[in-house]
Amino acid sequence: ISACARSGRNGDRWADGIKLLHEMRDATGSPPDVVAYTAAVGGCAQAGRHYVAFKLLERMREEGVEPNVVTYNAVIRACATASARAAAELTGSQGFSSDAA
Repeated sequence: ISACARSGRNGDRWADGIKLLHEMRDATGSPPDVVAYTAAVGGCAQAGRHYVAFKLLERMREEGVEPNVVTYNAVIRACATASARAAAELTGSQGFSSDAA
């Protein structure tokens, strides 16, 4: 799952990590552990998919998997990445430049 999070251009393989998470659950009949979930959340963070990161956090709790500080940091990073991308799109579309002072 971590390899999916780090591979591809700009973390565009995050969905493969989610698929592996589901396959783990199907193969074992048990929920993935906190490490697997956190790796998937990390892939969402890299891709700026904050809404998916929150859904994974919710799913973890529903399945009785306790998030840890690394998990929460990854969710926060997902929000920050999404926010930065949205700001870049907004300022780019408004004609602002980064060197305007």
